[in-house]
Amino acid sequence: MSGSDARPGRLGAGANAEAGALAGLGLPGPEAGGGAEAAPDPRMVRRRAASVQLRGPSESAGLMDPANQSLADALRITYRLLVLAMIGLGVAYVLSGFQTVAATERGVKVMLGQIDQEDVPPGFVFALPAPLGEVVRVGTGVQNLRVSEFFPNTRSDATADEKSTEELSRTLASFELNPEFDGANLTGDFNLAHTRWSVEYQRQGVRDYIRNLSPADERRFVLTAVRRGVTHASARVSIDELLLDQPDAGRVGVFPSVGVTARELAQEYLDRLGTGIVITSLTRLGTASPPFNLRTNFDAVQTNVAAAQKLIAEADQERFRILADAAGDAAPALLEMIGDYSDAIASGDAQDADGRLAAIDRVLDGGAVVLEDGREVTVGGEAAQVMSRAREYRTSVVGRVRAQLESYTAKLESFKNNPGLLLTNEWADAYGRLLSRGGDLEVLTHPASASVLDLILNRDRDLAVERQSRALEERSNQGLIQDGRELDIRRRTNNFERPRNVNPGN
Repeated sequence: MSGSDARPGRLGAGANAEAGALAGLGLPGPEAGGGAEAAPDPRMVRRRAASVQLRGPSESAGLMDPANQSLADALRITYRLLVLAMIGLGVAYVLSGFQTVAATERGVKVMLGQIDQEDVPPGFVFALPAPLGEVVRVGTGVQNLRVSEFFPNTRSDATADEKSTEELSRTLASFELNPEFDGANLTGDFNLAHTRWSVEYQRQGVRDYIRNLSPADERRFVLTAVRRGVTHASARVSIDELLLDQPDAGRVGVFPSVGVTARELAQEYLDRLGTGIVITSLTRLGTASPPFNLRTNFDAVQTNVAAAQKLIAEADQERFRILADAAGDAAPALLEMIGDYSDAIASGDAQDADGRLAAIDRVLDGGAVVLEDGREVTVGGEAAQVMSRAREYRTSVVGRVRAQLESYTAKLESFKNNPGLLLTNEWADAYGRLLSRGGDLEVLTHPASASVLDLILNRDRDLAVERQSRALEERSNQGLIQDGRELDIRRRTNNFERPRNVNPGN
């Protein structure tokens, strides 16, 4: 059977099968609509299972194959793109664990909620991606903060922070302090003052900072610590010590600088809270000021104190000059020795007084004295000159007396041998010395023809002036007249050596 014959047979068999199937469902077959052949008796028809065999593609199947292929290709491409995207996301997720820590930062590596590495240095660092891990970065650069809580409320003046204390004092000269709105420092002597401070701090304890402090609360914690430190430090000093930043004359012990003490107390507070913050600098902005309405009075006191200190310094310089002129470098030690000698006399200890007087004489005679710095010095100045002249005078007196003694001894021997000759020689010597006096001798010639001579004697005024000038010149050459300092020293000595316990009414 050829292929052309087979196709109708197969189609006929298919039609019969279709009709049998419809008959089994109680529906009329395709020939029931008026064919000449009557329907067979169902009881006489042998039934078998229906089957359909498609030996080749139909026209509709041929049309559906390209669409299915396109859909399959699209699904396959989409799947591959989805896989690539998931791989990319996975790689990006892993690479997100690489982070950079800047030069002004420190990091802490966290893994599964626990700190894995502390103080991560600057550079690239890897940690498990979030939420498995992360690198928490904390800036360690210097942070600045101004503290104006101890100053009057100047919010109405936008440029108040840029003005100096002196400028604000002129602006607020009539200002009245209101404790409800205005700040001030309370000092240890119960006075008020105003200060402004500049704070520099760093986040150095990164672990403590991350665990115990929120970045939003950082400045508030630092401000609280500084306010607490300044309050306690101001209460340890007086108003003058706070204004001048130097100890009072009557202070006992070490002077606690307000800035240093406040920084130590503020740092202690931050360390106790475990903030990891270190205050590197706490300096006062400008100068401290008393209440502005009292600043004029404080300035007047400071002016008078400065003037008094200037006078004291000038007096000390004058005292040092006088002592140096009087005894040189040994003057302070010699003055102390003289004071000890006076105390010994006042106490009635004669033996101690004699010993101290001997020590003074030894120094005046050129002996060395040891100063507090270990130097050995000798007396100088006017005292040294007076002692030198005294030694010269002593030598001259001894020599003159010795010469007189030798002359007396020789004349005594001559008198014993020939008294008349000794008297003649002595008279001639005295007469010769009288005539050799020069200007002190006036010779009057007696006229030979005069029988009566009346003498009316009076000194020649010109000659007297000449003699006085010559005498003063000789005394000046001998060093008996100084350039006015001798008289000044005598006057001062008389003032210092007034008798003690003298009743001015007697």
